[in-house]
Amino acid sequence: MIPQFRVMFPITEFIRHINPKEQAAQRYTLNVQWFRKYRNKENEPPYYLINTDQVAPRRFSLDDVKSGVKKGVAALLAVLAVIGGVTALYERTNRPSLNLTLDQTSSGYFFRVVNSGRATATSVKVELESWPIGAPGTWRWSFPARDIPAQSDSVIPMELVPSSLPESDQRKMLESLSNSVLSGYVMVTCNNCSESKNWAFSFPGYQTSAGRNYARSLPPLVPVSTREDRPPRGSCVDFPTGVCGDFSTVWIWTPKKGR
Repeated sequence: MIPQFRVMFPITEFIRHINPKEQAAQRYTLNVQWFRKYRNKENEPPYYLINTDQVAPRRFSLDDVKSGVKKGVAALLAVLAVIGGVTALYERTNRPSLNLTLDQTSSGYFFRVVNSGRATATSVKVELESWPIGAPGTWRWSFPARDIPAQSDSVIPMELVPSSLPESDQRKMLESLSNSVLSGYVMVTCNNCSESKNWAFSFPGYQTSAGRNYARSLPPLVPVSTREDRPPRGSCVDFPTGVCGDFSTVWIWTPKKGR
């Protein structure tokens, strides 16, 4: 008896003798069987799963693009508005803020320029113009520019009459002012200031009724909104009210009228 041997051919050798169509079908069947045997369907990644009931996503249209562009532009404008607001607030809080006060010592009157802001006021300029009421001309002073650091001040002397005049002329003018009122204005500005500031004032003579009433108090400074609203030359700044009471024939300027 001749022994019989079973020869085990590899599955690929077996498929090789099958026609191409059957070969492809056999390989597909073997792949599916292997896949089901060695893979757990529950652990398959999402990209292997296909849900035939799921609605396909809608393609982008021109309207979608326009809507996206509008939303992007609106968001950009909102961001720019916020940045602009923060920048403006930073600039406002880091600018100088100049104010003016009037003081008096034994040597005379002087203006004190106070910088209450958070930045140094650079090249601060002070211009002073005054006149006796009814006078056709004025006296003008322009003081040298100076820097005033934040939270500090600078003192500027004020002359009722120009010290450059001869002493005899100064005495005559002071005598005439004792029965009159000296009015004028002061303008303060600097290079990094947002705008100039202006104040009007009046010094009543000590022999006038207003001078006797306010002899022990300093004349107040009246804020003026713009330089164009300053009192005209020759007029009487009636502040406090009644300072120009003895001079009803002259042009009286009040803060309410502004001109």
